[in-house]
Amino acid sequence: RNISSEHISTPASMPRNVSLTSLCSPMARLLHSHAMFDASRPCLYVCQRERRSAVLNNNAQVRGIYRSITQAVRQAVDGDTIQILSGIYEENVVLETSVFIKPVPGEEVTIRGENRATISSSALSAKIEGITLQHVGGDASLRGKFGVRCVEVRGGDFEMINCDVTSSTGSGIILLENSYFNVRKSRVNDCGRCGIISFDEATLNGESSEFKENALNGVDLQTGSTATLSRCKVEGNGQTGVLVSDQHTQVSLMDCSVLNNARRGVTAQHFAAFFLRGCAISGNHDVGVLLLGDASPCLCLFASCTLSGNREGALTVHGSLPDTSSCTIEGNVVFINTPSSPLPAAPSP
Repeated sequence: RNISSEHISTPASMPRNVSLTSLCSPMARLLHSHAMFDASRPCLYVCQRERRSAVLNNNAQVRGIYRSITQAVRQAVDGDTIQILSGIYEENVVLETSVFIKPVPGEEVTIRGENRATISSSALSAKIEGITLQHVGGDASLRGKFGVRCVEVRGGDFEMINCDVTSSTGSGIILLENSYFNVRKSRVNDCGRCGIISFDEATLNGESSEFKENALNGVDLQTGSTATLSRCKVEGNGQTGVLVSDQHTQVSLMDCSVLNNARRGVTAQHFAAFFLRGCAISGNHDVGVLLLGDASPCLCLFASCTLSGNREGALTVHGSLPDTSSCTIEGNVVFINTPSSPLPAAPSP
């Protein structure tokens, strides 16, 4: 067995021979992530002192054993995996190295941060799986990019699988500086502000995840951000389910449910664009879909969606009417307040 002490010297970093600009598709980025984190490499472990013997007895190759996640991250090199034994770890983890953080199989792990982000990543490619992420404290008066958050991704790629994220005072996740965030089978719920908020041309790819019961918007996209959500639930948020703002900002929702939000289901404003396919936009307390256009309307496309039971109507347009050459509504079952009052579809372009 190759066993190191709690304080080991850091080996030279692995060469970074793949640039993010060459990974232009979600599949390419996913394959790159799998290639980077080699399961056959010895892992770093995090546990309480009394459980060190369990790590040594159950693992043939151990790079190091640490009492905090931060200690392990500081000793890691690109491509390392950090496995954690059960516990609540009170710390703010900063990721500048490409690492994969996950529990030892069968263990339950919570990372709880205070004031600063619980997880802050600027790594080329980082991954976290199967962990509960909690955040408390911070200045609740801060807004936008400066707002309190549980997870912050600033440039680089970040993949989250089967995690629970919450912040008592701020947003669950903030994306900045052209970052790429891939979230699968996760829950971003009960946050003091938005579930996830994205700036700076960041990219969000979400699959089979929930953005529920957040105080403001479930998903908030601004300043050129792009999102693709499939089979996601955006429900019960305190304002809008999905908000898309600003020119060059766009979202695609496929087979998603946007239900029972306190204001609107989906709002697009200031020349933002969205595409809805196979979605249920229902039970929202205001309108199902709101388009706010200025000199020209938002670009929007509906396909095989159901808009029903929204208290103030299925679709509301403020400003100039949508130009049917760039806005198509087809194949929908659309109701305003009752099934007997259908909303007419726009003519085909």
